[in-house]
Amino acid sequence: MVLALVALGGCGARPSPAASTAVLSVATYNLNYGLAGDAETTAAMAATGAEVLLLQEVSAAWRAVIEGSLAARWPHRCFVGSDWPAGGAAILSQHPLEGCARSAPPRGGLFPALAATVRAPSGPVRVVNLHLTPARGGPAVLTDLLRLPGIHRRELRTHHARLVDPNLPTIFAGDFNEDLGDGAVEALGHRGYGSALVEHAPEATTWRWPLGAMSIEKRLDHVMYDSAGLRCVHAAVLSAGRSDHRPVVAHFVAPAPRASLSFTSQRVVGALRSGGQSPR
Repeated sequence: MVLALVALGGCGARPSPAASTAVLSVATYNLNYGLAGDAETTAAMAATGAEVLLLQEVSAAWRAVIEGSLAARWPHRCFVGSDWPAGGAAILSQHPLEGCARSAPPRGGLFPALAATVRAPSGPVRVVNLHLTPARGGPAVLTDLLRLPGIHRRELRTHHARLVDPNLPTIFAGDFNEDLGDGAVEALGHRGYGSALVEHAPEATTWRWPLGAMSIEKRLDHVMYDSAGLRCVHAAVLSAGRSDHRPVVAHFVAPAPRASLSFTSQRVVGALRSGGQSPR
């Protein structure tokens, strides 16, 4: 099988290691628990080329696939289960993982978060895998859209307090189940986190749902990073796999000069106020 990959957003080719000192490449992908074992979706995981891959909706069947066909590519792995079919998650890494930890959802939340410290060659980086509460379908959807920002902020506060090591640069990535709004993305922006997609692929969408002859597309998946410890030099959304979500890949290097750090997270908040487009 030949897998065709199209970068839906981003600045083209990946950064050259000679041009900058690479720290880590990180990808996030919601697999869709109902597609366990799907060949195209399995190939999409490998096609990210990421050193660290954060996965959502990892069912027992998906875990078996990962532990089998993908174990050699990512020899270091940690998993978390859930009472919800869509609640499982995983962190796969080419580098050793330490301090794998689960954070139970707070009141109103559904899925646990999973974190680990990646012992990358350039130094440790903390990664936090989020799958925030989705809106329900049917008549409840409008009510959920009003209440979800508050739930997402509470989930973010809870997981941040439990899982972040203040001494390590940190990346939050996963299925946030929100575009740019007043939920977890904005909360992270106010904490000094930059958005890889806002900076490098501001018009890309990561989720699509067929609706007759049309489809709904939104940016529900995010890679947010601690701009005091990291700098994102490339990010893209890949058109790959059969999940309703698309893989998001981001590449990081050492932080920018101190004087420019505040601008990174300000772009996240600025994008919220400009209707979702990255300020130019």
